[in-house]
Amino acid sequence: MKDKNFKYYVAYGSNLNIQKMHQRCPEVLVYATAILSGYKLVSNKVGNNAYLSIKKEKDSYVPVVVWKINKTQEKALDEYENFPNLYHKKELKLKVLLLKNNKHKKIKCFTYIMNEGYPEGKATKEYIDICMKGYKDFNFDQKILKKAFKI
Repeated sequence: MKDKNFKYYVAYGSNLNIQKMHQRCPEVLVYATAILSGYKLVSNKVGNNAYLSIKKEKDSYVPVVVWKINKTQEKALDEYENFPNLYHKKELKLKVLLLKNNKHKKIKCFTYIMNEGYPEGKATKEYIDICMKGYKDFNFDQKILKKAFKI
């Protein structure tokens, strides 16, 4: 990543929802889509709700979107993800499919992963619907999301 003013953020849950992402981070840009291999999608209980995270698991994968974000947008995401109290950041190197030219490229990026200690749990219908809309926005296989939510 040559431009120090931007980072590449990997989303897999509610931040796949284009409308919600634009509310959190106005003018955010979709950069690419990718498959995050070696991880599975999980729904973890936090208070009276549950939220998505990813967990290492061989032979599993999660479809993701890569957003190009600036520092202000990253701060907004940090707040939304309750970083560092609920989620921590993990740097990744990921082979992505660029949307502008349909070519593959390897990039340095980051994602949020829920901190340890939260058991599996049932999400609210509202949260599930937000995530489902994101999967539809990018034509991702909804079975992966349904499996995580156990629906």
